Amino acid sequence: MTLKDEAKVSNVYHVSVAIIEILFTVCQVLHQDIMSHQHVLDSLSERAQSLSQTAQPRVMSQLEALTDSYRSLCTASSDLLNTLEANVAEHQAHHDTSQDCDEKLCILGERITANNTTSGDRFAIQNKLESIQDTQGALREWDSNLRGIVESCNRTALNTSPPGQEALKRDLSALQSRHQSLTTDVADARSSLQKVLQKWQEFEDSHEALQHWLHRTEQRLKDVELKASMEEKQEQVSKIKVV
Repeated sequence: MTLKDEAKVSNVYHVSVAIIEILFTVCQVLHQDIMSHQHVLDSLSERAQSLSQTAQPRVMSQLEALTDSYRSLCTASSDLLNTLEANVAEHQAHHDTSQDCDEKLCILGERITANNTTSGDRFAIQNKLESIQDTQGALREWDSNLRGIVESCNRTALNTSPPGQEALKRDLSALQSRHQSLTTDVADARSSLQKVLQKWQEFEDSHEALQHWLHRTEQRLKDVELKASMEEKQEQVSKIKVV
């Protein structure tokens, strides 16, 4: 990489954090090489000053032009390093945020899978439903995080090559699709568990009603008194049949 190449780097759009970091490292080395030539220019200036009485004006003019060019190169190199450093930070921040989102969505997906079954008793179903509801709330919270990632992707794409922009879009699309898929899955799981829980409630209500009826009937049978006459006994039997 030459001094001319470095001047062109500011017009290059980068694919990934790794590439920008490589460019940044290369430019750092080149910048140090540029700065190391300061003593050469200083030595040349001292020699020119010692010859100022006898040197031609053209020599001094050339030295001034050379000094201006060197200073401009130092400034351009420093500005490029600052730009690359900012790009590295921006790309890395976007990468870290996207990766964190991906990991969190994976965890939420595993939680949905673990609780998306209708087996077990009423208490097991209730626990699964509570976990699913918590997961659904967590997914809603990630809505705002995804919007932030979209904004970060748009900013990062400004300093990214066309292939890199496509990669950013694919990664973002994958995150959005996974989030949407999990949102659908968690809603379906919640609906299924609620239906099963409702059936359990209906069963328990029916069971409780039957228990009360059995208790009342047993009590009425126990309260039956023996009758003396045939007519009274027949009447008593008729009442028991009604029960």
